Amino acid sequence: MLPSDDEYDPFPLVDLDPPPITDFEYELGRYKDYRRKHEESSIPPRPSLQFTRDTWWDALLTFYSTEDCSTEVGIITLTPDQRTSTVQHIVSDLRALFHSSIYWVSFINISRFFDSLLTPTRRTSMQPALALSALAVGRFAQSSEAEQGARGRAKALKLLDIAHGALQASMASGWVDIGLIQAAWLIVYFEVQSHPLQSVDRHRSSLLLLDSLIRLFSLTTLDADIKRAAGAGLLPSTTSFPSQEDTGFPTSQPGYLPSTSAMLTGTAAPGYFQTSVGQSFLPPAGQVVVPAEPIVPDHIILGPSTAPPQTSCNCASLCLGHTFPSIRGIAPSWAGTLMWPENVSEGELRKEECRRLVWASVMITASMNSYTSVTEDIERSQLWIKDPGNYAILFPGESLAMSGVPVPAHNIWTLYLRAMLLLHQCVRKRGDMAMDESGRARFAVQAWLEVDALENALNRHTCELERNFGYQAREMLFSARMCMSHEFQQYIPQVTTNGKLFYRDKAEKWLQNRMQMAERVWNNLKAGVDVPALDFRKPLLIYWFMSHVIKALVLWKADNSLTIALHAAKTFVKRTEYLMMFWPSAEQRREWVKLRMQLVEACIKSGVSPPETTIPCPIPRSMQPPS
Repeated sequence: MLPSDDEYDPFPLVDLDPPPITDFEYELGRYKDYRRKHEESSIPPRPSLQFTRDTWWDALLTFYSTEDCSTEVGIITLTPDQRTSTVQHIVSDLRALFHSSIYWVSFINISRFFDSLLTPTRRTSMQPALALSALAVGRFAQSSEAEQGARGRAKALKLLDIAHGALQASMASGWVDIGLIQAAWLIVYFEVQSHPLQSVDRHRSSLLLLDSLIRLFSLTTLDADIKRAAGAGLLPSTTSFPSQEDTGFPTSQPGYLPSTSAMLTGTAAPGYFQTSVGQSFLPPAGQVVVPAEPIVPDHIILGPSTAPPQTSCNCASLCLGHTFPSIRGIAPSWAGTLMWPENVSEGELRKEECRRLVWASVMITASMNSYTSVTEDIERSQLWIKDPGNYAILFPGESLAMSGVPVPAHNIWTLYLRAMLLLHQCVRKRGDMAMDESGRARFAVQAWLEVDALENALNRHTCELERNFGYQAREMLFSARMCMSHEFQQYIPQVTTNGKLFYRDKAEKWLQNRMQMAERVWNNLKAGVDVPALDFRKPLLIYWFMSHVIKALVLWKADNSLTIALHAAKTFVKRTEYLMMFWPSAEQRREWVKLRMQLVEACIKSGVSPPETTIPCPIPRSMQPPS
């Protein structure tokens, strides 16, 4: 039966043979016009990009509505009540994402996110992959063995697959914006979790995609024009750390840390850094060194917007929990993050979203480096986002200062990010096979001095945020010390002793501090306490515990008399295996078995009792998800 005139026929009858062409029609212009008109009338146009924008939300509602029933997706029609109920389920999964996520995810402006998702006129401009990847992480956060279990994890993986497809479809059609790169970041965040299909290949693939998108759209050089203007003297600027008048510490002495370019060319600080290995590299004992120009990029702080030095820091008044108190109930871990700029244009707000996305990428990759940098398996492949030399972008505090808010140069968030960039640089230099011995020695000492300077700056903070961001920054700095200690021991033997750890006092203090933190975490986990930053919905804690076991073993191998390292590792073993009951993952279990065997062998060799083989207590099934 032939279709009626007003019925769309996806396969119309098309005459593939054009009519014969007369001599008159060989005129080139008229013939091309004839062919164009013939093709336009014969081939139906494909669905435009607008079709995807208009239909992805309905497809998502259909997917959620068929979650617990066998109704075919293609024939279901949702009533208004069903649509309302389905939207509530979607919002519930998104709330689970924000409530359980750590502050890395705070690059998402929650108000703008929900406004775009729930407002029909704005939803068409939202990337489907962003919503789908966020839902995948949110559903997975609720899928431990204490809650939705294997069924929830399977649903989360299905959502992730759909998010992958939506991301690839947007890229193929040319619909690329900041929301697509945010979706790529959330996919990386999902892949570092302890899910059933976890693998090295999946993780690397997601990370390479994120790195490629950030590099393609030059997000790491978003503020290159501001830096050029500052370098040309068109903008008043200071260094990232206060000047001598602000701190009381001299910065013009020959012990300051040089800039990256000076360090790499060997022209930095001739008073301390010599060209031959084995000479005196370190400044006089007891001398406080403050980096005027650090190893990591020497970003600017605009003078007019920078707060004068204070006896106590004002970071607490600048955090998101102070300006947006309800965030403590929505995303508790984000309360200590920096506030968003106010009274700025839409364009500036979008640029700030891009900046925070870049710094979130630094956070997640630096945390991976913290896990792997102390081992001998140094990654040779260099990602764009792991090279501090590729950055010409304002720190969050600097961009906030540009909006007119007084921000101290040594704020806690800048120190935290600088610690991460420094760790990135240490890992890169350790894996750089082209660097000679003297260059490695110079870099190791300069990086060591900058770690000291950053720790001194952290010690001057009096805000409660130092307990969180400062704690994490110190963890990154200690990982940098461990990474650099390899160069110290190999190229600067004067600072080491036979069989002893040359920074033993710092290692012992760090281990004791981590054991105390582990005990607090353990008590909360056993009781099922809903702690904002440390609860059972965070499978990333498993890798955090495992990283401490790895670091403890590395410290013990460097100094076999440091038995406190083995006792600390045993402390983290119990916590690791307990959380693994919540989040089963075959790949992670295989990795853990090898690590545990190394610890058992070390304990036997040192005469220390090996870790217990019994699980401390069952999973508390009485845990209730946050309201």
